[in-house]
Amino acid sequence: LTAIAVGAISYFALRTPDSACETDIELDGDWVVTAKTDGEFLGHVNIIQNICEPHFMLSGNLSSADKSREVDFSSKIGGFDDGEILFVYENFSGEIGVCRGIIPAGIVETFSVKCVDLIGADRNDSPNSHIVFDRVAK
Repeated sequence: LTAIAVGAISYFALRTPDSACETDIELDGDWVVTAKTDGEFLGHVNIIQNICEPHFMLSGNLSSADKSREVDFSSKIGGFDDGEILFVYENFSGEIGVCRGIIPAGIVETFSVKCVDLIGADRNDSPNSHIVFDRVAK
């Protein structure tokens, strides 16, 4: 999986910009997220994507239902191609990992990813998670 993370960073970081519109997928905006690891976490994510570009950045937070555990996280590099979405994340507990999922074309209202912690101490003893993103109505 480390190779996937390195490949993702290399692919999206080293792409040369194209003047034509490269995608009809639109992720820019606010999202409500539900993460399932060793329990259920709810939170919000903001995705920043320039229109027509197949890459993005995101930041957000998750908290357990009883608010006893919270985590802030971000991704400086993410992208999608041929119906697949991939991003590398880092949380403020020192974990770094990769998330991968399927993304529909057009203005996306919901999508999900599977995530794996790759680097850092696993604070929740659960290196895998499933996150569902639902767009916040404008």
